[in-house]
Amino acid sequence: VPQYQKAVIKSRAATILPLLSSIRQAQETFFLANGDYALSFEDLDIDIPCTHIENTDMAVCGEDWVIDLLAEKLIPGPSAYKVGAYFCPGKAAEDPQSCEQGIGRELYYNALYHKGREANTITCHGQTDLGKSICQGTQTTL
Repeated sequence: VPQYQKAVIKSRAATILPLLSSIRQAQETFFLANGDYALSFEDLDIDIPCTHIENTDMAVCGEDWVIDLLAEKLIPGPSAYKVGAYFCPGKAAEDPQSCEQGIGRELYYNALYHKGREANTITCHGQTDLGKSICQGTQTTL
């Protein structure tokens, strides 16, 4: 049963990766048009299959995911952005802020993009033993 549970969670966790890739492409389009990256989902030319949380840069995707555009600048200037995707199985929709803060979270992805750098990555970070097991050895280059 633990291996089955791990496979199910891993499959559910992987569902967010295509969305992170789409956000990256929309950010690049926005950058080309505006010289900087978007700080809100509304500014991106993309249909995000998630529910935007008013007055935030976050959206809830189904019951499991909170996506955060992480509007704070990583470094001065327009050269970098980061998207956080937080996996709280069955809990994200009921309390997205707690999920974003780490409460009930199994794992999270950080999609980091630096303009002019070759290795732009999505990294997985486990918060629980199961999350760490799922994330082990997973880093995706964009």
